[in-house]
Amino acid sequence: MLSFTLDCGRRVTLDAFDYARTYSGLLEGLPTPAINARIIEHALSERDGTWGRRRTHLIPPAVDDSDPDHPLLPPACLRAWLWCNDPIDPAFMGSSLVVVWFAEDCFGESIARVVLRDLRGLPWERIAEDFDW
Repeated sequence: MLSFTLDCGRRVTLDAFDYARTYSGLLEGLPTPAINARIIEHALSERDGTWGRRRTHLIPPAVDDSDPDHPLLPPACLRAWLWCNDPIDPAFMGSSLVVVWFAEDCFGESIARVVLRDLRGLPWERIAEDFDW
């Protein structure tokens, strides 16, 4: 398992990681703002069936608006399920969060490097959710 410390001081563990091509389902045509919105909505809930319904946080993607009619999201859609043994509220046993973000291709980089680089700045106490085992 991969565990690392966020900038806020929380020690979290990566329970699951998912990589997908952002436009893998776009069989024809060019992306539009509406298509991008659907892709983002789908990315936020796609793992509910396998990871269970969990608090999910979207890191807003950098959109290439050089063609305003066909804005482009970054080519990789990444998801990480993180948990921490330390709850936000001491009445619980731990805290967790699923994070969705879009990034440039990360071939040749380890999952640990990608996750640490992109997620270390998460404001855990503000966005994570407590749970009981």
